Formats: sequence, structure tokens, C-alpha cells
Amino acid sequence: MNENIIGSLIQNIRKVQELSSKILYNGLCSDAMASMIENGKREGDKLLIDSILQRLGLCTDRFEVILTKEEYELYLKRFEIQTAINNNNLKKAETEIKNYPLLQNNHYKLHKQYLLFQECIIQFKKKAQVEKIRDKILETLSVTIKIIDTKEQEIDLSILKDRRFSLIEFFMLEIYALLFEKSGKKLSAFRWYDSLIRYLDENSYDENEKIKLYPQLSYWICNCYYENGELEQAQFYCEKAISLLKKMKQLSFLPELLYMETKIKNIKIKKQKVSYLDSILESYHPNRKKKEWIPTYKEQFVFSLADVICQRRHLLHLSQEKLASISCSQSTLSKTENAKTITGRKTRNKLLSQLDIMPARYHPTFISIDYKHFNYLEKMDQLIYKNRIEDAKQQLNDLEISYKNNSLYDIQYLKYQKLKIDFILHKLNFEDTVNIIATILDFDKLDIKMMDFSGCQLFDLEQRILVCFIDNCIVLKKYDIVSKLLKQWSIWFIQTTQKKQVIYDKQYSNIIYYYGILLQEKKEYKKADEVFFEGLLLSWKLEDIFSIKKFLYRLIKNIDKIEDKKSEQLYKEKKANYLKQIEVLKSIFKE
Repeated sequence: MNENIIGSLIQNIRKVQELSSKILYNGLCSDAMASMIENGKREGDKLLIDSILQRLGLCTDRFEVILTKEEYELYLKRFEIQTAINNNNLKKAETEIKNYPLLQNNHYKLHKQYLLFQECIIQFKKKAQVEKIRDKILETLSVTIKIIDTKEQEIDLSILKDRRFSLIEFFMLEIYALLFEKSGKKLSAFRWYDSLIRYLDENSYDENEKIKLYPQLSYWICNCYYENGELEQAQFYCEKAISLLKKMKQLSFLPELLYMETKIKNIKIKKQKVSYLDSILESYHPNRKKKEWIPTYKEQFVFSLADVICQRRHLLHLSQEKLASISCSQSTLSKTENAKTITGRKTRNKLLSQLDIMPARYHPTFISIDYKHFNYLEKMDQLIYKNRIEDAKQQLNDLEISYKNNSLYDIQYLKYQKLKIDFILHKLNFEDTVNIIATILDFDKLDIKMMDFSGCQLFDLEQRILVCFIDNCIVLKKYDIVSKLLKQWSIWFIQTTQKKQVIYDKQYSNIIYYYGILLQEKKEYKKADEVFFEGLLLSWKLEDIFSIKKFLYRLIKNIDKIEDKKSEQLYKEKKANYLKQIEVLKSIFKE
């Protein structure tokens, strides 16, 4: 089994993009370190690997990461800083930054850059003087980029040539450009907006990564062109950004760009619909319009090695003695599970292998290690979502042929997609579904009645399988099974968020959705209405188009079953409102 997943992926993509090591790793690490990472001899710090992936244009949200004790503790510190900034608790954020472990070693310079970046965001949110923010940006960038600059001159745009940027570096450049506009230097701002957009267009960026950087730049440059009366150029960038946002089902900056489009084209009817979309967003998420664009550095799907090993062992009903007998000493296993030791790479990989987990720190989600199939897995998911089942089956067949000797994750993912297609085509009964899921998860036998994952780390693929299984149980009217799984899932969600790990808002949205369905089955329609509405609020907050539509359809169907003459008029008004929301979403996203 290939244990050098991340090194192979980085090397493959770098070669496909025809990038030299000098360009990719410049300022991040030495040539020797880069070579060791690509060849699997070193794993690299998490912030280093994230920066490399981002410079390749990959979205780091596509990876699940298992960290050892030291790195996981640093991740939790970063999580606290980001959470405090998101909640506008800037004093707490500043305190957390000061308390971040002092890392003098040059190996940890990216941690220094991360802290400088967050200090810059704090100043930006405090609306500090432009000069002060600008100096902090230069200090942040200079950690990884050689910048020759004086206070009288701006950074030379040649910095964008023959160079790749991490997310933090690009965010700093975006704020740097925005500061020109805030200080009245509109020509300089325009030059930077235009250059940054051209940079994104000319380099290979994953659309999930591009969506974090592109919309706000497009909106700013559209404003510049519009104010200068260059409507054709404004329309070009506006339509390009709108097309990307619609494709990715994102609402960030979409109302603003749609409104700009209607101003350029002067389409009154569409302008009304956009205004209505804007008012919906404001009613569900009041602070959205008021708050200024603030870049956020999210680290998602990060797991503790100690928790993964301990909880997966319980899931598989293995005692410590049994697992130790086939992997390492019981003393080492006990210390690993209690995070009292820094587990060596060989021991870690052996433990993970015995627990049916890929022996690697980075687990790719939707990404094949063979870069020529990059994004195919996600495209297949989109085909299934659009109900283009025949196209999805053809892509599945093509991928199965090419993946015969590929990683365990790719094979598992393809089996999951086959399960999903068979479920949509109603080819499976309950027993078949259970057996297939057991095979995908590599369990010898899956006993639903004995299954307990309430305290376990659930990886992305396992959560997708769980959703598919619950959907199947609902179709087969196995509501007792749905109730049991939902209860465990709820416990898992609470435990996960209490540990201050990733807050799985989309998973919570699924829990709400299935709970509402159970209430409908019990004919408790008023309670179901409250639950589905809570899910709708969360979906609008997350700007998740798929979930918004899902809850709207459920709410409309549920209202028809509520028998309450006193509130009949209220429910009629609610239904009319929901129908209008669906109409607006359909008109914008052309579905």
C-alpha cells in the first residue's frame, strides 16, 4: 500500500503543471526538505504541506489530516485564534496569539507567518490606519517572499510573475490592493485588482480554491470599470464571476454581482429578484450585508491520532491487548491513545493499517493520487446530484478500469458511488445495502444493532456512506434503524464540537433534516415544521444552496399536512414565502 500519498500527489501535480521545485518551494523550505517530502522520507509540518498544496492551486478542504500530539495541540491553538476572530472577540484572539508556543526554529517560520496574518486581520477589523495595516502585510509576506519596498513606493507587480502563492500570501495581496482604494488611490487599486485576477486565470487553480479568492476581486474590479463608464469590461468580469459562483453553488458576493449585472444591463425584472434574494439573506443572516469582506483561514477535517486510534479500536470491538499483539507493545499503544507520547511514523502506520485506515497523515477527499484523474471523482458526484445516472455509470466504469492498482481510498470511494447509483435505481434491499457498506468499510460483518459510532472519528467517506444508508432506510421505511443511527450521530456531533474540533455545520444540517422526517412519520407536523425551519436558517447561514432547497421542499410538503384552523392564514403566508424563495433560486441557478 502506498504510504507516501501526499508526497506522490505533490510530485505528480508539480510535474503535470510543469513547475520547477524552485518556483513551488521558494521561501517555504529548502531543496533538500522538498525532495524528502516528495519521496516520502519526511512528512513536513501541517502548515508547510498546506502551503505547498495551496501553491499548486489545490483546496486543502479536500484532505483529512491525522496529527500527532504536538501538531494537534498547535492546531487547537490556531482553531481558538480563528474562532475568536470570527466571533469578533479580538482581545481574546490577541491573547491567544501571544500565548502561541514560541517557535524559534526556522522550520516553524510558517507558524510565524500565520500569526502575523491573524494580527493583520485583527488590525483590519479594528479599522486601524492604512499605513499600519500595510506594514503588517509586508512583514507577513516577507516571511516567505523577498520584497524590496519603501514607504513611498508600492510593491512591484512583477512579484506576480513566475511565482506561486499560498492562501495566506494571496489574502495579504488582496488586502494590500484593497488598501489603495481605501486611501483614495483608485488607479493603483485597479492595477492590482486586474493583475490579481489575471494571475488566477492564468494559473491552475482548483475551483474550490479559486472560489475563495475570485468573487471579491471580481466585484471590486467591476465597480472600478463601472465607475469609469467601461460597461463592457465590467460586464465581462461580472458574468465570469457569476458563472463560477453558480457552478459552485455559492452565494458569497453573488447578490452583489447579480445586482451589478442588472445595473449594467438595466434589467428591471431581474433586479427585483436579486433584491429579493438580498432581502432573504439579510433576514436569515442579518450581519451578512453589514460586515466587510474579511479573509478567513480555515483548517478543516483535522483529527488527533490518539482519538482516531482509540475510537476506531472501539468501533471494531478490539481490545488493547488484541490490537497491541498485531501492531506494537501494549505500553506504546496505551501511551499513543492517551497522547502521552509522540508516536513514530512506522508504529503509527502499522496501527492505522490494522484499523483499516490508510497509513498516511493526509487522506485525499475527491482527489486521485494519479493527477490525470484529478477532479473526476467530484464530477461523478455532480452527475449523480443532477440525476444524470447513465453518464455517472459510464464514468464509474472508466474509473474502475484505471483504478485497479490504485489506493484503498479510491477503491472504497468507487464502491460507495456504485452503492449510491444502485440506491437511486432502487436495485438494493436492506440486507444488500448492509453487506455492501460492510465491504466498503472493510469490516468483516456489520451488525447494525451492535454498531456504536457515537464516540468515534467519522471520516468524510464514512459520513457519506452513513447519509446514503439513512436515505435507503427511509425509502425502505426502516424508521427504527434511522432513529438509532440518528441518536448516535447526534451524540457524535455534540462530542466532536465540545472537543473544539471542526464544527461540522453541514453534518448538523443532515441531522436536523432526518430528525424532521422522523417527526413527519410520527405525524407530529408542527414540530417537524419547527425543525425544518431551523435547518433552513442554518442552510442560509452556510449559504448552502442544495440544503436550502432540500429544506424548502420539505417545509412546503409539511405545511399541507398541518391541521390548525387558528393558524391557517399564517401557514399559507409561510408557504407562499417558501415557494417564492424556490422560484428565485431556480431563476438564478437555472434549475
